[in-house]
Amino acid sequence: MTTLALACYESFRPWCDAEARARGLDPEVYDRELLREYSKKLRQYNLDLINVKEFSENIRVKIYTPRSNLGIPLSISPSFDPPYNYDTLLKEDPSSAYELLESTALSILRLIGYSEKRRRELALLSSIINEKWARGEGISIEQLIEEVRNPSISKMGSLNIDEFISSKERRKLARDLNLLISYPSFKAWFFGEKLDMDRLFEPKTISVIDLRWIPTESEKHFFVGILLNCLYSWMLKKEGTNRLKYLLVFDEVIGYVPPVQAPPSKRALLMLIKQARAFGLGIILATQNPVDVDYKVLSNAANRFIGRLATKQDIAKVRSGLELDNSGGILAKLKTLEFLYHNYDEGKTVLIRPRWLLTYHRGALTADEIKLVCAKYKREIKLPEYKPPRDTEVKQKTYIPLGRYDILSVKSSTVSRWIANVEEIVVADIPPIGKIEKKLKRKIRVVIHPLVPDYMVIFIDEKPFKVTKKKELTRSVIRKLLEDIVLEKIVYSDVVKIASVSPDNEKELAEKVKEKILLKMEKELRRLESRINHYKYNVIPRKNMIISELAKLEKEIERIEEKIGKRGRRRRLSLIEHKGYSRKYLLELKKHRRTLKRKLAQILEAEEMVSRYPILADNIRRKYEPYLKRPLNYIFIRPIFKMNNIKFEKGKGSLMKVSRHGLKSTVFIEKKRGYIYAGRCIVCGIPVVTGSRRIPLCSECFSPVCDNHTISCYICGETVCKMHAYKCSECGKTTCRDCCVEKRFLFKKKYVCLNCIEKLTK
Repeated sequence: MTTLALACYESFRPWCDAEARARGLDPEVYDRELLREYSKKLRQYNLDLINVKEFSENIRVKIYTPRSNLGIPLSISPSFDPPYNYDTLLKEDPSSAYELLESTALSILRLIGYSEKRRRELALLSSIINEKWARGEGISIEQLIEEVRNPSISKMGSLNIDEFISSKERRKLARDLNLLISYPSFKAWFFGEKLDMDRLFEPKTISVIDLRWIPTESEKHFFVGILLNCLYSWMLKKEGTNRLKYLLVFDEVIGYVPPVQAPPSKRALLMLIKQARAFGLGIILATQNPVDVDYKVLSNAANRFIGRLATKQDIAKVRSGLELDNSGGILAKLKTLEFLYHNYDEGKTVLIRPRWLLTYHRGALTADEIKLVCAKYKREIKLPEYKPPRDTEVKQKTYIPLGRYDILSVKSSTVSRWIANVEEIVVADIPPIGKIEKKLKRKIRVVIHPLVPDYMVIFIDEKPFKVTKKKELTRSVIRKLLEDIVLEKIVYSDVVKIASVSPDNEKELAEKVKEKILLKMEKELRRLESRINHYKYNVIPRKNMIISELAKLEKEIERIEEKIGKRGRRRRLSLIEHKGYSRKYLLELKKHRRTLKRKLAQILEAEEMVSRYPILADNIRRKYEPYLKRPLNYIFIRPIFKMNNIKFEKGKGSLMKVSRHGLKSTVFIEKKRGYIYAGRCIVCGIPVVTGSRRIPLCSECFSPVCDNHTISCYICGETVCKMHAYKCSECGKTTCRDCCVEKRFLFKKKYVCLNCIEKLTK
């Protein structure tokens, strides 16, 4: 098909050079032979080279190469626009609408490696696309991924969405779909000219779409399915007609409409075969194996052209498959350029012979030839260079759970390496042990033995924590107590760069990390497979051609060196130079030989790598195996807390437990006087000296207060000083800081107690 661009009326060069070298002829001589042959053949049909010139000047032949920049790059838009009047089509012809919808969804699934057996994923994508199309909106790949993760539809049939397909399966599908916009091999689909049918069917234009540069069969089926769906949607916009206005030619249709399987291209092609003629679109399908084509295609094909068949088995298959009459016996006797034309509707069979071609009839164009042909049409659209995708670092915002308690500030945390950013928490001073017990929701008890008053035992949740001297009660003991209570465990992964501080759902996090590690391993395996396929299909096939060209070059160099050696001096040397055997020409040949040897060495390296593919793939799996067995690592962090403004009165005596109104507290008893001394009142400064009763200490600043300045919170009963007492702006009662909420007004702050807050919210 690509040779339609070779309309040669003056010279067949450079298109005939490779064929001339293969036949061992001089390109100039072979060019003249072709001109004579084509002129003679065309005269048999009342044509000449002037007709070829008119064809070349009036008809534009454009060669499109999807996923390649050799010809005109053709892209698939990352958005799937709705067909023309989709809502009307859904009402009038629902079967065609649903076939088009399912074909689009199946094409997407096929591209990411899913088969048509994945019914639930297919139904989910079809429902999402159908919802968008019904509103007249297109959907992009990004929107499709988001809809799969968080679907706007709540039900699938009579089941809830989570009962129909679990969130875990949807997350996996979203990850696979994300490869379409992140993996370089898939991103190449979105570069080039947009798939525009008006441009492909321009007047006096032949658009040839070359699928040779698409590496895998699944990707070819995906592209053909998208192309035919776009053609079907574009066709629906046209008015009905009885005239042939457009022509679709599909060379070698085998595999795209098989009898049993249903690739994405089959549904779209069957829809076109059934309805295209009403819109002026004719379809020509060519194949060497008509038995491997679905019977629905054959039943809709009234005109059939059959070439020469050599074996009786092929003739029998064609006769039974195409329902030919007895004239099928002449198929083995057909000559070159002879075809048997059979019209199924009229039941007639005629032997026909097409005229000679206006264009150069030879094998498919090479990559360099396609570049040369498309140079005048090609737009400046460059495909991006292949770069392996970077693994994006997952930054998870974490915090230390101490922030919930609002009791202390982190001075420093020392770890061996950076794991994650941790928010800095600014909090108040450390309160007394009763406050710590309330905030941390841990039972803390201090016991002093009467016989050994200089030592005490600290219990946490009724378990002995530490025995210490009373002089250490001020700073070291409380700090050590808090550090052990709030010991932090950080879990992280080296592979996917994710970290979390004391996670509640550690097992679920490990599963997520496993999925990410598997995804990373699959990416690396796909990169290796893509590289191997590139070597296998693009590099290694050139080996024989380079070897043969190198052998011819060696003979040519040897022959020229021999002639230059025999004919040395002036007269004969000028004759040699005239014939092209100059030393300069010899140097150019040797330079070309070095280039060919270098290319051959690269091909041999590629062959070695292809042979080692199983070993390389196994090495990648072994690399990730330890990480899959143990996806998470652990680091324990012990925060160092800053102790501020903690004051204890010093003196000779002992600590004892005393009680007042059923409330117990630890007090300091001075031995000299025999009464309890707690210090001076923070408000008036007089000494606070009491008997065997609870010493009033402010719960905020841990300072003594006398009886005249003791204030109690009406909600929790905590003792506070005048500086830390807060009056409710609603009820006027006094509370502590924990039992009220601060509200900022225009000029000053106001506080509302928790009881009034509940009333206001009701």
